[in-house]
Amino acid sequence: FSFAPLGNSEDLEVGDWAIALGTPYGLEKTVTLGIISSLHRDINSLGFSDKRLDLIQTDAAINPGNSGGALINANGNLVGINSKIFSRTGAYQGIGFAIPSNLVVQIATQLIRFGELQSLWIGNFRVTKIRINKGGYVTSGLRIIEMQNKGPLFEKGVRINDVILSINDETANWSNLTSSLKFATLGESLRMEILNQRNEVISMDFKSSSANSN
Repeated sequence: FSFAPLGNSEDLEVGDWAIALGTPYGLEKTVTLGIISSLHRDINSLGFSDKRLDLIQTDAAINPGNSGGALINANGNLVGINSKIFSRTGAYQGIGFAIPSNLVVQIATQLIRFGELQSLWIGNFRVTKIRINKGGYVTSGLRIIEMQNKGPLFEKGVRINDVILSINDETANWSNLTSSLKFATLGESLRMEILNQRNEVISMDFKSSSANSN
């Protein structure tokens, strides 16, 4: 069997060509052409309930039957897997979504290695996005607004109103928080910088293990 070479979805830019393959309405080997409309798209605001984050948005025609098909770039490299459409009618309206190839690799690697997705549990808590002044410049972070008094995060001294500044050396946001926890491989560490109520920035690591992964 021939196969498409795997592309790096992080190399995509808005405006790049996007080619969707699939079997819409049972029509085999259908190919549609469009562009990359947006990257790292969060579609919860569109009413989807399965919390899909960090998707590729494309206007290449995706219809029922395209899900699971390839999204490839102009070089024929696989950059995504067609997943969803947003439509008032159920048919194509120019807004389709694909799972980025790099995320597909993460998922496939864990399924092959463990037979299921591994996730890292650091406690039960809720956050909200905020902007804060840190050392004379404004940055974003995640303020903890609810928290149970148990779990690794609580045990390290983190409390309500503390702010998560960074996750694995990237500015903290909802997308990288959920993906870092969801795809934590056994033996790997999750690094956080936390701004506490004493205005101290504290670094802490959480290591994934069979004891705290789901």
